Amino acid sequence: MRYYKNMELSQIIKFDKDGLVPVITQDFYNKDVLMFAYANKEALQKTIQTGYAHYFSRSRKKLWKKGEESGNVQKIKQILFDCDEDCILYKVEQVGCACHTFHRSCFYREYFRDQIIEIQPQLDKNFKETIYNVENVILGDSEESPMKVDPSHASKVTILDELYKTILQRKKDMPQNSYTAKLFSDGLEKIAKKLNEETLEFLFALKENDKSHIIYEASDCLYHLLVALAYKEIPFDAILEELKRRRNFSGEFEKKTR
Repeated sequence: MRYYKNMELSQIIKFDKDGLVPVITQDFYNKDVLMFAYANKEALQKTIQTGYAHYFSRSRKKLWKKGEESGNVQKIKQILFDCDEDCILYKVEQVGCACHTFHRSCFYREYFRDQIIEIQPQLDKNFKETIYNVENVILGDSEESPMKVDPSHASKVTILDELYKTILQRKKDMPQNSYTAKLFSDGLEKIAKKLNEETLEFLFALKENDKSHIIYEASDCLYHLLVALAYKEIPFDAILEELKRRRNFSGEFEKKTR
């Protein structure tokens, strides 16, 4: 991984003859592609300065902040650019709808066998939540719902197991420019401090009642917890076994037997 210091993105990006660069906008959490627009140098700088997505309107010939009228703002989580440096990807936390038609994404229609099918529901114009998965919130998980949650959690446990193994590998290899390796290098006190900070941020997110923020902070908590376990060389399986042991006991009984 290479790092470039003291460089402005607007100096790296290759704007076209009209001073514009295409911008793809994606939901940071569920990876849905939300919209496509253009930005000029000023819009890109405003995005970086404010932390909220700004674009340039070709029809109105002016800079605009997404959600400046509707309230459906896009909080920047990550900015990426392609290998040719002529296209940008905003990964955002989307409030409400990204599309002016009141669909979550502008890409709500699919072309399939000579038919056009709407694959996303139209939301209420006053819908202003920031959520992880809009379909689950709207449709729920009832028997009538076409959105079904997979009852098997095996793949999710596998992801945690893979993450823990990656953390152990970072501890072994201690690669340069690795945040995980730096935590191990700084020692247990630093790891404990970070875990405490992330836990507090998770608690604040709970109070805000912002579902996507809760998920984001919970993920940070879980990651730092796994780092702490790896530091003490406690296998992730040991935690699963302990939870499995408790499954057959009431909470009160379990506390008495500690």
